[in-house]
Amino acid sequence: MERMLDLELTRRCNLRCDYCFVGWSRDWHAQLPFEVAEAIVREGAGRFEILHLTGGEPFSYRGIVDLVELALELGYGSVLINTNGTMLGPETIERLAVHQGRVKLTVSFDGPRELHDPVRGEGRFDEADATVERALGAGLAVTVMTVVTPAVLERLPEFLIERAQRHPRLAGITLFPVGVGPSGSQKPGAELANLSAGEISALAAVVSLFRSSGRRIVVGAFPMINPLLLALGYPEEELYQCTAGRGRVCVHADGSVSPCHPVRDPVYGKWERGLFERIASFEAQRRLAQRDFEGCRTCRHRESCGHCRAFVTASGADLYGNDRVCLDVVPGRREEAGGPVAEPRRHLALRVLP
Repeated sequence: MERMLDLELTRRCNLRCDYCFVGWSRDWHAQLPFEVAEAIVREGAGRFEILHLTGGEPFSYRGIVDLVELALELGYGSVLINTNGTMLGPETIERLAVHQGRVKLTVSFDGPRELHDPVRGEGRFDEADATVERALGAGLAVTVMTVVTPAVLERLPEFLIERAQRHPRLAGITLFPVGVGPSGSQKPGAELANLSAGEISALAAVVSLFRSSGRRIVVGAFPMINPLLLALGYPEEELYQCTAGRGRVCVHADGSVSPCHPVRDPVYGKWERGLFERIASFEAQRRLAQRDFEGCRTCRHRESCGHCRAFVTASGADLYGNDRVCLDVVPGRREEAGGPVAEPRRHLALRVLP
């Protein structure tokens, strides 16, 4: 697994999407001072292969391109940037395109235009689409990222086909099943619902069919779908694999440090010089690496699933707990677990994209 440093540069954003965990459940204001971000990038050089710049909207952060250029100069293999596609102008694309093959963009779409614009604002779909077109034209690698709500799932097959036909040079499509957390974890007044177990099965079928056409598609941040995908013939080597505790670390905009961007718990405390070198000594690191979690220790799907810690902690369980959603999602898990089963909790949207 490639080692990746998540760097949440800012929580500021020009949009207010319904299920944004960064804004609604954290804050919209925290931002790393540039000199701190620069120090983090320097310290991560040689320890991480990928620098993942995220937010908020990372292109609202002054100096982001300077950080990209510094990281590549220091020897990171690649820089991955999440964006909503509305603040990335031609001049910035031109600067990034100099590093073709080493700078990768992920641009967020909330399904087709009819679903995207009501969430993000009139005209935002076309704005993001124009960014994709310019970036691909400049030679950058671009992936589309989409949170799959029940409404998006209904339109997902046509959306996937439309994106692939509209932009045949896309590097791929990444999907994130939506989750719904307690009050305050999504936009006030937004009507959101988790995907049911049946809907997750339907998602797995759509993904497998689309993948069989030869196109790159991944379900991210929801590894409990992996057993379903494997059963449908999805290649094991292409599965999204949770790397929390196995080479991935996130420094958040408030300076706290966790195993990945969606996990808000400051598992490793606050960032300070020398922290990356000491992380291996944390007991949390051992447990995360071994998938030493309640309900997971003897599960035959422990390696392919690992039960995402962001979903678990957002449900109210502790870092090593279990929200028991897998008992309904993963075939055979309810029978293997045995005994009475609590109702699955509702959990937070995993919004790893701006």
